[in-house]
Amino acid sequence: MIKLRIYSIILFLICTNTDLAGQVHTNQDLEKAPEALQEMLTALRGCIAKDTGDCSHYYKKAIRLQEDKKDEEYLTSFYCILGKYYFDKGRFEAVLRDLPKGYHTADRRREHYNAGYLANLMAAAYSYQAATDSALHYFLEARKHYVAINDSIQLAQNYSNTASVYVDIKDDITALSTYYKAWVYSNSLNNSKLNKFNVSVNLAETYLRLEKIDSAYHWALICRQYIEPDNQYEIDWENAICDMLFANIYRERKQLDSALLCAKSAVQNALKLADSQFVADAYAVKAKVLFLQKNYKQAIEDALKSKAINSRYGNVLGLTRSLTVLSESYFALGAFKEAAQSYKEQLALTDTLMSQQNISAIRDMSTKYETEKKERQLAEQALLIQQKDAQMRNWLMGGGAVLLSLAIFIWQYRRNQQRKLKLLEQENENAVLKAMMNGEERERNRISKDLHDGVAAMLGAAKMSLQSIPFLSEEKKKEQLEKIAQLISNTHTDVRRIAHDLLPVTLAKEGLLSAIAQFAADISHTGILDIRINDKLPPGFRFPPNMELMLYRIIQELLNNVIKHSRATQAQVTFTRTDEQLEIEVMDNGIGFTENKESQGLYSIRERLKALGGSFTIKGTERKGTRVQLLLELKER
Repeated sequence: MIKLRIYSIILFLICTNTDLAGQVHTNQDLEKAPEALQEMLTALRGCIAKDTGDCSHYYKKAIRLQEDKKDEEYLTSFYCILGKYYFDKGRFEAVLRDLPKGYHTADRRREHYNAGYLANLMAAAYSYQAATDSALHYFLEARKHYVAINDSIQLAQNYSNTASVYVDIKDDITALSTYYKAWVYSNSLNNSKLNKFNVSVNLAETYLRLEKIDSAYHWALICRQYIEPDNQYEIDWENAICDMLFANIYRERKQLDSALLCAKSAVQNALKLADSQFVADAYAVKAKVLFLQKNYKQAIEDALKSKAINSRYGNVLGLTRSLTVLSESYFALGAFKEAAQSYKEQLALTDTLMSQQNISAIRDMSTKYETEKKERQLAEQALLIQQKDAQMRNWLMGGGAVLLSLAIFIWQYRRNQQRKLKLLEQENENAVLKAMMNGEERERNRISKDLHDGVAAMLGAAKMSLQSIPFLSEEKKKEQLEKIAQLISNTHTDVRRIAHDLLPVTLAKEGLLSAIAQFAADISHTGILDIRINDKLPPGFRFPPNMELMLYRIIQELLNNVIKHSRATQAQVTFTRTDEQLEIEVMDNGIGFTENKESQGLYSIRERLKALGGSFTIKGTERKGTRVQLLLELKER
């Protein structure tokens, strides 16, 4: 899919194509600003031209100068160019830290261009941090100002960006209607081919996700009409996007020859662009088509190219797509070991929230590989036994009845041992399978119960209350509507809670340490268990993103085990880093760990850590508590 790529490009256009010389309700030329501000602008341009360090202090100095003078003229324009500088440098946290004050000033002064521009920057920064609620809020704030000045260009871009946020939260129906509004505004403009190109591509992508292939094809044809930019770079860029779009559409239509032609063209255009991410996306699309054509070797070759680029630039979503095609192609060729390894790499990226289909595929890959390995071992063992049997028969023919009886006894003993070993291996495989299935089933049952007992029940009550309104008096109708509003509010709270349980917001925004601290505080607040967090990590340390969610689930599982089994009153989680090794220690003052056999839950934790390249040990003394130590190697990333 190329939706995320298109989304980032549209955001970039919004943040660069706006004229900062006239950003308020009247034209405001910064070249006519006071001499002190002109000197700062000159120094700023020199700093940017040299590109030797952080130039933001020049913007901040100009802003402080105007604020100290209590002169708000030109103030918000400097906030705008400061925000653009941050955004171009990818400093999204700085955007969210420094721009709100400028936005509130522009909003208060009704400087609609500047207010809309600053709101757009903050919305884009929140989008990059996956904070969709805040992103939608500021996109709507920006729209308010563009409506006030009736700016169709900005409104078209604003609706397109807002729709892309709906895409990110999997609300394709709302996204579709919002993209149509963007299309209406784009059509009202004479020179808006680039806007029309972007919106038509996004409409085609949305229809493709909704599996409405004919509609997707219709909008893909429309986007082709607007490939008339002013330079060769934009021609290659737009052709690459359209080629990947048509390749995906033809693939869904089972027109694989046409899909392959488009995919090859996308690769060629992406290579001309020298844009690594475009090249990676194009190779992934081509590999998928080749896989469907059963050209598995070439599909593996292109998927490996896509994987290498995505790994180098840390693109997790692109890497996941590359690994998916890679594992499917290996599996089709019968290379079960390589297929299983690719799925395990994908599991390390997506953690335990991977879909049931992928979990089943991993289990199938591993089972096929283990079966193939056991068949080879059995064949070798059978050959060895046949050789020894032949030797034994020759010896027994001249050795007599006593030696014959002894040989038979030894042979039977070996057979029995082999059967016992095979039974133990089967029991172990069954235990692992059962642990995975039980874990998945518990998670499904929990979510199902939350939805059935909470959300479904309240929605049912709201429905019955609505049906009763026509039979009530006017006074009762108002009271009934208030009750319905409260039911809907409670339902909204429950849905957000369920979403938070699946992926904590604190983890995405502030990282693992803050998420564990929040979880511990919630548990401690109940009085069930007092949990303390001991942070011995270096200042500013941040866990690698591909580790955070899996480590969060592991620590959460260990603390839940403490609550369920240890009878402890206190627990402590300690984070330590030494050289390139990370140590996480979970201790409690409970009854101790006395099991001799590793449980299914602990085995699951061990396998998760193994996917991260780590290990763990558990020590417990009766009535003196339990200590679990997790160790991971931290390599330079």
